[in-house]
Amino acid sequence: MAGRMARGKAEGVVAIWVVLVCIWTCDPNPSFAFGATDPNDASALYVLFGSLNSAPQLSCWKQSGDPCGESWQGITCSGSSVTAIKLSSLGLSGTLGYNMNQMASLEELDMNQNNLGNGNLIPYNLPPNLLRLDLSNN
Repeated sequence: MAGRMARGKAEGVVAIWVVLVCIWTCDPNPSFAFGATDPNDASALYVLFGSLNSAPQLSCWKQSGDPCGESWQGITCSGSSVTAIKLSSLGLSGTLGYNMNQMASLEELDMNQNNLGNGNLIPYNLPPNLLRLDLSNN
């Protein structure tokens, strides 16, 4: 009986491991546990992309994915945190995302020489550690 229970537990562990490996390898963009980007940063970037009218100039950006792990255009990361967004002179239109303040490690936001400003360009709350903000010539 003890041997049968041990074998059953081992089979259960193997089955769970196989399922996890299958999920990890079958889904090229898993939305849980394996992303390199802080979830708050990723969420703020998804909203920013939408606020910029899903600009085709941002060819590798999307409404999901892993900005730091996939090296999105104009994004600088340190570990899992986004530290800089540099998207100047791209002809972008729209506004900044409403939840940019969730990006706790963002130090630089450079979006100069675009066509931003439909309504409220700057959100009410900016990221807490923002050191450089350039929205000139918009």
